[in-house]
This record gives sequence, structure tokens and C-alpha cells, in this order.
Amino acid sequence: MKKILLILGIACLSLLFASCEKETEGISFETHYAVFELTGDNPFSIPLGTQYSEPGVKALAGTDELEVISSNNVNSDQIGVYTVSYSATNKDGYDASASRTVVVYDPAAPDTDLSGKYVSGVVRTEADGSNPRPFDGLSVSVTKVGPGIFYVDCLLGGNYSLGYGYGNNYAMTGYVMLSSDNTLSLISSYVSGWGDGLEDFFDGAYDPATGGLSWKSQYAGADIFSVTLTK
Repeated sequence: MKKILLILGIACLSLLFASCEKETEGISFETHYAVFELTGDNPFSIPLGTQYSEPGVKALAGTDELEVISSNNVNSDQIGVYTVSYSATNKDGYDASASRTVVVYDPAAPDTDLSGKYVSGVVRTEADGSNPRPFDGLSVSVTKVGPGIFYVDCLLGGNYSLGYGYGNNYAMTGYVMLSSDNTLSLISSYVSGWGDGLEDFFDGAYDPATGGLSWKSQYAGADIFSVTLTK
């Protein structure tokens, strides 16, 4: 009896596998997602007051050129960092996207490059300067994205991301602007881990003699983060 049941079981499994093969037969396929080719720089810089003109973009899926749909939030009358978004859909209905950063800059901005990796020191205090909590020997990277415009990978000097070891999601990223008097001002800021930005940014300065940077960032309920960067 056991032998009969074993034979019947094997037969059922054979029928099941055969059925699965027939159901999946011919349904696998290959698709090519859109690959975007951007003409011009990325980031792309334009002087304040100059209308943004698309330098060119192409989307290819294999050998097929696809229609590209674009949108942007560029305000050419406001110094800042903006995004142009591109999307395309292949013949099988699969979407792909890409983007270009557009920097609107002050034509009077100094031709100074602050790019580099800095050693960071940060002292966090209450709004009145009490209860100092220092971190030294951290690091912050600065990248030039346009004339006088720079990306900073942590405007809190690495306080949470490195000092407390929270990780990159808790680095307060942002863009700052260098003016001809060597002051630094905030364009935008964002920390993905908490989904918000700085409450204030002040006393920003570049010291040409030492190459150092400094500023104060206000965050976490008016706490002050005094940041100094040295190379």
C-alpha cells in the first residue's frame, strides 16, 4: 500500500511541475530601461537673472530613442540650487528618471574654491550659551557646485552623524553662498533622518589667511552649534 501511495505521490508531483512549466512557458522577456544622456554640465550654472535654457537631454532604451518629459523649479531671479527632472517610459511601460542640478549664482561672487575635506570642531550650547557639549576631530567635506555656491555635507559639523555615531542620514546637508566680503550665508539645508532643516544660520565666514571656515547653526529647539573647519 505504501508503495502505491509513493508512486501516486510522485505522479502528482510530476503533473504539478509539468503544469507549472506550461503556465510559465513563453512569458519571460527582456526589457531595456531608459538610459539618459545629458548634454552640458551637471551641475549647470547660470548667472542671476538669466533664463534657464535646457542644454539637451536624450533617453535611449537599447537602440530606441524615447520621448523625454522634463520639469523644473528653476527661479532665475533668485540665487539658489534647483533641480530639473527628466522621465521617460520604454515600450514595455517601464519608467526611468534622471535629474540635473541647476545653480543660479551671483555674477559678483568671488572666484574662490572652498572645496576640500576639513577637520571639524563643533560646540553645541543652549541658546544662551550655557551647557557646552564639544566634539573635536570630526570631518566635513565642502564641494563647489557653481561660482560662490558650495555643498556642505554637514552644517552641524558632524555632531550627530559622526560625534554621536548616528550615521549619514543624520548629517545636516546644505548649500551655502560665499560673498565678496568673505561672509557665508545659507541657501538651503536638510537632514533626511528627521526630515527638516536648520532654524537659523549666522556668523558664517571664510578666512583667506588660514583657509578656515566658521559659522553658527541653530537647530534642535534653538540650540546653537558653533562650527569651525580647518584643513
